Formats: sequence, C-alpha cells, structure tokens
Amino acid sequence: MAQRRTEHRKRGLVVLDGKSRGAPEAVRGEVWLVGAGPGDPELLTVKALKVLQKAEVVVHDGLVSAEILALAPAEARRISVAKRKSRHSYSQDEINRMLVAFALEGLKVVRLKGGDPFIFGRGGEELEACRAAGVECQIVPGVTAALAASASAGAPLTHRGSAQAVTFVTGHAAAGREPDLDWESLAHANQTVVIYMGLSQAAPIAGRLMAAGRAAATPALIVENASRADERRIVTSLSGLPEAAAGPVGARAADRGRGHGAGRRPRAFRAGEPDPGGAGMKALTGNLLADGEAVFWRQGQWVPRFVDAQLFDDEAVAEEAEGQAKSAQTVVVDPYLIDVIESDGLWAPLSFRERIRALGPSNHPHHGKQALGGDDIAALQHAAGAARSTGRVNLIKRK
Repeated sequence: MAQRRTEHRKRGLVVLDGKSRGAPEAVRGEVWLVGAGPGDPELLTVKALKVLQKAEVVVHDGLVSAEILALAPAEARRISVAKRKSRHSYSQDEINRMLVAFALEGLKVVRLKGGDPFIFGRGGEELEACRAAGVECQIVPGVTAALAASASAGAPLTHRGSAQAVTFVTGHAAAGREPDLDWESLAHANQTVVIYMGLSQAAPIAGRLMAAGRAAATPALIVENASRADERRIVTSLSGLPEAAAGPVGARAADRGRGHGAGRRPRAFRAGEPDPGGAGMKALTGNLLADGEAVFWRQGQWVPRFVDAQLFDDEAVAEEAEGQAKSAQTVVVDPYLIDVIESDGLWAPLSFRERIRALGPSNHPHHGKQALGGDDIAALQHAAGAARSTGRVNLIKRK
C-alpha cells in the first residue's frame, strides 16, 4: 500500500474511483474539510495548521493563499480545484469523487477551503459524499471572510442600538438570474446584511433592497481580498453601490489603498461642502477631555461641528494628520480616523455610532447643537474650565 501511494505521487496522478474499496478499515484514509480562513496565514486556526501539517494530499481552492499552502508537507500532493465564476477546473461531483478515491487509497486528505467550509463553501455536499462512501470525514471551521472584513474595516457586524442581527446571503445565482432571496426581510434596518460573491449582482441587489424599503443612504462597504496585503475597501451607500462596484470609483479607491496617491496634496474642503470625488473619504475625530464631547480636526485645530471637519481623500495624509494630533494632545484625547460617506449631497460618518456622536440626537446636551450646525460652545468652554479647576487637566498629555 505504501509503495502504491509513492507511485501515485511520483507520477502526479489524480485517481478517481480507486480500487481499494474492499481494503480493511485499518488502512483506509480520511478526509478533513478544513477552513483556511480569508487568506492571512495568521488567521489560520491552530487545529487547521496541525491537520494541514500531516496531510498527504491537499485538495485546495484557488482562494487559498500560497503562504498557507506552503505550510503543508513538501512531499504532500497538491491539487488545485480552483473555481472562479463560470470557470471550474473540476465539477463539484468530480471533487467529491476525488476526495473519496484518495481516502479509499489509505491517504490522509485535506480539503482546504477558503473561509469556512460550511459558509457558501459547498462543504456540506463533500461531507455527504464521504459519508455515502463510508469514508471518515472531519470538519475544521475557519474564519469566514465577513469576520475578517469587519475586523479590518473596524465596522462591527452587530452594534447595540443599530444592528441587532447579521445575515449572510449569497449574491451568486445561475447565469442570467437574480439571487432568490427574501428581500423584504433583508430590508429591515436593524440588521447588517453580508453579501458573498455579489459584486456582479450589485445593481439588482441594491435595487431590490431599496424597492423593499431599505433606505438609499444605508452605508455600504465593498471589501475585496479581506485580511490580505492587497485588501481593497470601497466605502459607499446602498444607492451608490452599483456605481462603486462597476469600476471607476472602485479603481480610484484601489489606487488610494495601494498608496498611489502619495505626494498629492489633500483637498481641504469641509464636510458641509460638496465633494467632486465621491468615495473613500476620512475625517479625524477626538474626545474633549472635559466631558467626552466629540470634536473634529480641521487643518491643525479642533472644531466642534462635524460640518466643519476636514475630509481627507488620501489615506497616507489622513494618517499623518492623526499622528500629528496624537503627538500634540491638549484638551482633546484619543484622536482617531473615521470613514465618511456622501449621500444626496450631504456628508456623514459611515459608522452609526460615529453618526450619533457627530450629528445627534443623543442624550448628550451638545449633540443637538452640532446637528443644527450651532456654533455656541460656551457650555463646552465652561466644562473645560471646570475640569481644570478639579485637577483633571493633569491627564493632558504634554510634550
């Protein structure tokens, strides 16, 4: 048996319908359905790594990174069954038969799948095929792309007061058809909807959701290659999703993400002014030491109204401003960058939490003034004076 395995590896064969169906149970192999995560090798689970390091055959998706494949033994047979839209190197039935055949040859087979095997990965079909053939099959869960995208973007999938549920759906459908989804349920405003493989269907998906009642200004985020070095994010709204997915806006956002905008001067318009560009904007915010009131950065100083905030269209320049603000904290602490989107000619923070901080309403007495564009900050100055008198000013970082 050992000699036969070696011969198969030397000849580089992919054996289907192996001849060892009558072999004793003790020499039968096994199949492991392993989630490889979104691409970053550091997001691979410890168990996935241990299983991969003992593999004799690795049947892997095209989405699995080369860094993760390199973790398998050098002598392990690697077989790519990459699937791209409308282009499959192997049918799902052939993959199922391949896994079973290798296991019946007595080999330890790792079916390495991007993300998690049971989230739009067809792992259930492979599990059924193994069970039907009497082959032992184990599952190792993986970090699905939605979780990696959420983490890298700093955009929680659930958030108290705004998103009490998260729903994963697939945007993939048969050629010429739209996804068969419950649009009315997905249109509920108190949930985050995560759409896998939906880029080519962005326009009909956005149209369906808005027709079912989802607000056109609902923040939307496109993430490609989550957790990888070439990750790309496009911030937009539901109504702007088709255009963002189509290319021009996305290409511009991709250039920014890869640093192609380095050396450009930032456009110094305010949040209250129209933007000739469109997407990928950031603002810098912080908390007033006196009472936690939100303030915003504008060309070297803090202003109390979001409408006066400077918007950055260059990520490197935005990060430089953030570093400058952190190194010179006075009555403002914890400065950090936030994503900003445009809808119907108005700018607002992407995050619901940041929108409340910036625009109100909330239970904070000053948020209402910001929402109305008021410029009376006497109350804030009074609070800052009170903080100094109580000694809280000692917390201020000085150079």
